[in-house]
Amino acid sequence: MKRLLFLTLLCSVFAGGNANAAVVNFDDLDTATTGSISVPLIYKGFQWGAINPSFTAINDAHWTGAGNYNNSVGAPSGPNGVLNSGIVNITRSDNSVFNFLGAYFSPFTSNSDINSQGSTALNVFVEGYNGANLVNTATIAFSAAGYVWLQADLIGVTSLSIYGTSPNPAIQPFQTGWLMDDFTYEPTSSTVPEPAPIWLFISTLAGLAVFGKRSFLRTPA
Repeated sequence: MKRLLFLTLLCSVFAGGNANAAVVNFDDLDTATTGSISVPLIYKGFQWGAINPSFTAINDAHWTGAGNYNNSVGAPSGPNGVLNSGIVNITRSDNSVFNFLGAYFSPFTSNSDINSQGSTALNVFVEGYNGANLVNTATIAFSAAGYVWLQADLIGVTSLSIYGTSPNPAIQPFQTGWLMDDFTYEPTSSTVPEPAPIWLFISTLAGLAVFGKRSFLRTPA
């Protein structure tokens, strides 16, 4: 019993920093009829770029179906992933600070062939800014078709710039194609999340000490 209480208290102290994480999966956008639809510039609390569309939601049936892209792998959460139009700059619609934790990214391919699209991005870069200051960057490289998780952990940012690069020097970042799904973020934190304040840790240890002392005093001789 004491061991269970001890573990419970420690878990409450060191509970993870992703407790407030939210996910934008684009799955409520109605792509069933047409196969694809533009993502609104203002959607789910974010401004997705400066043009319409910066992203196009593509239905898995359209993305994997014969006669369309005929890929073998769909979006991780289904039924939608989003395809970019050039470099995408993302901000909160109220211009607030957020933490970008990560997302799934995929190269733009047909027939699950990474070389099938001349403009496919073979690398995706994410730059996180606080105002005009670059906070940090995250990157992912593709070696095959399909989505790969990018753990970005860009903390305390006001905007993101996401772009792809290609081995072909003639293809510029604004020309490359990539897909994204399960955009994961924390909406309110502006600093690196801490497990718990030090006073809570000290008070927890003090409580455990008192509990252990009382248990010892009640133990029969």
